[in-house]
Amino acid sequence: MTFLDPDTPEQPLLPKPPAALLVFFGALLVLGAITVLVSLADNATYFGHSHEGLIWSAAVFVWFPAAWVCAHSAWTYVTFRRNSRFGRVIGAGYAGIFGGFLVAMMVHAIGSRIDHAVLFPAAATRTYAQVEAPISDAYATHGKGAGKFVWLPPLPDPLQVTNGDYAAMFARRRASDPAADADQFRVGGTTCALVTVQVSGDAGRILHVGPWGLPGGTLHPCPARNDDLFARLPVLPD
Repeated sequence: MTFLDPDTPEQPLLPKPPAALLVFFGALLVLGAITVLVSLADNATYFGHSHEGLIWSAAVFVWFPAAWVCAHSAWTYVTFRRNSRFGRVIGAGYAGIFGGFLVAMMVHAIGSRIDHAVLFPAAATRTYAQVEAPISDAYATHGKGAGKFVWLPPLPDPLQVTNGDYAAMFARRRASDPAADADQFRVGGTTCALVTVQVSGDAGRILHVGPWGLPGGTLHPCPARNDDLFARLPVLPD
C-alpha cells in the first residue's frame, strides 16, 4: 500500500484544452493540407506581368496577427513543462511561428492561383506548344537544396533541370568556351529546352514545370533553324 506524504504539495493537473482550441489547431492543419495541394497543383512558372509582390505583401501582413493568435492560444492552454513559465514561452513561440507561417503560405498559394486564373482566362490565352527556348547559361549548386539550373532568356529566374539533361548539355557546350567546370558554364544556344508556353496580354507562363523543375528529356540540341519565339514574348515588371 502506498501512502502520500502530507508534506508533499499536490501537483495540479494540466488544464485540458477546450474544444474551441482543438478546432482552431485542427483548422490550421486543414489549411496546411489545402496549401500543399494548391501548391502541387500549380505546375507552371510565370514571367511577365503578375501581382506577385502584392501577394507576398499580403502574406507577410497576415503572418503577424496569425502568429499572435497562435502564440496566445498556446500560452493559455499549452505547457512545455508543468508549471514552467519558460516552457510556456517556448511552446507559445513555436506555435506562433508555425501557425503564422502556415497561414501566410496558404494566403500566398491561394492568392497566386486566383491571380493567375484572372491573368490567364481561357478566352484570351494563347498556347504555344513545342517552343524551342535556347539556353544561355547553366550552373549547379551543392549542399542543402542542391540542384542543376539553366537560364532561358527572357526568364528573370533560372529553372531546375535533371542531372542527366545537365550532363548532356555540358558535354555539348560551345567549343569557344574554355571553361571545364561543370558547376558554371556558358551554353550559348547549343542546347534548347522544349517547352509549352501560354501568353495572355503582358503575362506569360511555362507549363508542365513540376516542383523540381523541367522533366527529364526536355533539353536537347537546338535545331539548325530556330525562330526563338520564346525570346520575343513580352516580359514586363509587376
